[in-house]
Amino acid sequence: MVALPRIDLNNGTADPFAGVIGKEIAAQGRMVLGDVDGDGDLDIVTNYGQTNRLYLNNGTTAPFNGVTGTDISADTKYTNAIALVDVDGDGDLDLVAGNNVQASRLYLNNGIPNTQKLGTGSDINQVKRETRSKDTSVSSMDLNGPYLCQSRGVSLEVDTGVENIELAGFEAATTLPPNTRVDFWLSNNGGAKWFLAKPGTPFAFPTTGSDLRWKAELHSLSPALTPRVEQVELFNIIPGDMNIDALVNMEDLLQALIIMTGKDSGRRASLQNEVNDDGKISVEEAIFIMQKISSDS
Repeated sequence: MVALPRIDLNNGTADPFAGVIGKEIAAQGRMVLGDVDGDGDLDIVTNYGQTNRLYLNNGTTAPFNGVTGTDISADTKYTNAIALVDVDGDGDLDLVAGNNVQASRLYLNNGIPNTQKLGTGSDINQVKRETRSKDTSVSSMDLNGPYLCQSRGVSLEVDTGVENIELAGFEAATTLPPNTRVDFWLSNNGGAKWFLAKPGTPFAFPTTGSDLRWKAELHSLSPALTPRVEQVELFNIIPGDMNIDALVNMEDLLQALIIMTGKDSGRRASLQNEVNDDGKISVEEAIFIMQKISSDS
């Protein structure tokens, strides 16, 4: 019996699937995700010995509730592997279906809004092989799709101090066309070890080192579309250092009080000194700074 495709939405916590009740979204067993209609969210294509079927994300927090899907064509193939990738280089995703002892087929996306996106399909060639899912570059449950790593960039040393860097944060400005993404990595030892990190989220290094650097990897499902990194601002996080001058003093206490009064959003400061996981600068942070000043005096 083939297991039905099922979606379990990450709850965004440290225990990302605790209490999550999944939803079966189709009656077929092969699945691939990608932005088929170019609206910025992930759609689903499924198949397992039936017609290829497209489920368009509804753009809500329950992205496939009420979505019944549409047949991509009348083809009924024993499909073992499917992949979404821009085959013809026009910026939208096409579908490749690897069939078992049948000719594999290509379905080109027409790129026209409010129409059936993927065409009737055509045989890639007349060769009939036993295609298996492991033969493709994407597994049936790879949520990111078969992204191509187009390029990467690595910074020079950002922090020139000699003290061990335990905590760092960064902000990044990017331009992301449909079906592209940028992965950011941080290192505190000059690139000897890299760690995947997210903009706006403090990262605690499990390694020791004083050479802070960032790396960006640019990924795309289409050779015609490339994401861009416009700016990266990386900083060593020193608890209590609200103005990021490598010191904790009365100026930081004043900055915390200004943020508390709503005069400054203090996003970067919240990265510096958010001590009780409530997502804001409050009395607890001010007390922390005063205690730090007192202990250092």
